[in-house]
Amino acid sequence: MLCSEYLAQKEPFDKLPANRLDWICDRAESIHLEPGEVLVRQGDPSLGFFIQTHGQITVTQHSNGTEMPVGRHQSPSFFGEIQVLTEDAVPVTLTADMKTELYRLNCPDFLDLVHSCREFEKDIFRTVGQRLRGLETFIRTREK
Repeated sequence: MLCSEYLAQKEPFDKLPANRLDWICDRAESIHLEPGEVLVRQGDPSLGFFIQTHGQITVTQHSNGTEMPVGRHQSPSFFGEIQVLTEDAVPVTLTADMKTELYRLNCPDFLDLVHSCREFEKDIFRTVGQRLRGLETFIRTREK
């Protein structure tokens, strides 16, 4: 089970009060992936916001008939915020490279969390901006 002490030590969760950390831990669904297991596929609807505590996930995108690696999520990390905020389909496929442990907050719970704490909300939007800038750089480099 995800515990509030773990979250309190990780950005951006360190901005949240203890009662909200407990709220996350009560609501988060535990997910265990084996190597090669797919969490979500490109084009799927958003499943929510993920907190990755152990393991590694490869991020691929289907392009020109092939799966192109575009990144990795190494623990600890979080992801899924962009699709929850925009209600867009998942633009990539996420596959476990090794045994991986995650926790999922569904979309309404994540939105409630984001709107409950301004400092957490700002950190989430900063992360979104950083990820989008990183994606733009990756695309420009790949086009050269």
